[in-house]
Amino acid sequence: MTTAHLATYEMGFVLFMDIVGYSKEPIDRQRALIESLKQLVSQCAEYKSAASCNELLPLPTGDGMALVFRGDPFRPVKCALEMAEALKAHPQIKLRMGVHAGLIAQVSDIRDQPNAAGSAINVAQRVMDCAAAGQIVLSKDAADLIAQDSNWRDRVCYLCERVVKHGLRLQLYSLETYPIANPVSHLAADQTLSIGGTLAPEILSHTMSNPRYKDDLLRLDRNYQLPAVIGRETVIIVVGTTVVAELLDRSAAEALRDRIDAKGGEYPFRRGIVLSDKTWFDNQILLGSKAVVAIGGPPANKLTSEFAQSITATGEGKYAIAPGVHGFFRKGGTGLPQIGLWGDSADKTRQAVEAYINLPKGLSELLAICWGHT
Repeated sequence: MTTAHLATYEMGFVLFMDIVGYSKEPIDRQRALIESLKQLVSQCAEYKSAASCNELLPLPTGDGMALVFRGDPFRPVKCALEMAEALKAHPQIKLRMGVHAGLIAQVSDIRDQPNAAGSAINVAQRVMDCAAAGQIVLSKDAADLIAQDSNWRDRVCYLCERVVKHGLRLQLYSLETYPIANPVSHLAADQTLSIGGTLAPEILSHTMSNPRYKDDLLRLDRNYQLPAVIGRETVIIVVGTTVVAELLDRSAAEALRDRIDAKGGEYPFRRGIVLSDKTWFDNQILLGSKAVVAIGGPPANKLTSEFAQSITATGEGKYAIAPGVHGFFRKGGTGLPQIGLWGDSADKTRQAVEAYINLPKGLSELLAICWGHT
């Protein structure tokens, strides 16, 4: 074959998106959703910029679209973030997005209109298929490219490995809406503070099981993909599964969660989620990379038991809060903190949580690590 017959390939940076639940909607509703999506995409600055310099090929897909960018590998992620922001005003559009980078070849379709060929398009779709509504998922190729820029590195969080259609094995990463600060030292091992009264039992009596139920219902119902509500900025709070732990430690955990939620404000992933130790261990692919606070001492809380077993003979990892009130700190595999709080009694455990909220380098520093600010 001569060089004249060889196809010309180039790197394509693909943003694939579709509307979750689209096929279940009546036809008039489908048309309205697609028109709204088209309008939102066309208003994105990255879309306009790429189109103006002929570095964009938009491809309709029925329930969404694929945007094939050329030249700048950051354009698809910038466009995805623009869409995530715009969709806050359009909760009826439950959009999921996937990004991949790979070789493409420009071809013509049956109407002689520009189109694109190449596995990059198919892989981008497979990546998107792994996303939940409201989530932006990257392939390893796309993640490796943007992570070379320090301004983007802390927005990328490893999710898991998935085997998809035709046995294709994908390493998947989440694109976070806001950058995460690099982990720093947390709490000095010898730091001891007195305990105030801001977490009195009367306050704990008024905690709620899930104050974000309405928002979680919107994101999870009929979808049930946890990344829709849990991101890298989420703090997991773990309690034991015993009856006593549920009755006493969970109330303290919920009060800690409420404080985290209040500081997180309108950012959807800046929140605390209270789970049992069994749930935490059963969902390590998603939860193991997140910051975690285990409340309640061993053996009531199996995660705290693991922390206690990892304390070295010199006491490394453990710090004193007050007499009978204990704390533990280590960095997890992603560098995010793993905290243990417990006491010699249930009331001492409550005091441990209360002290952690008030410590200058307690909760405030944990959130600074996870969210990139104080």
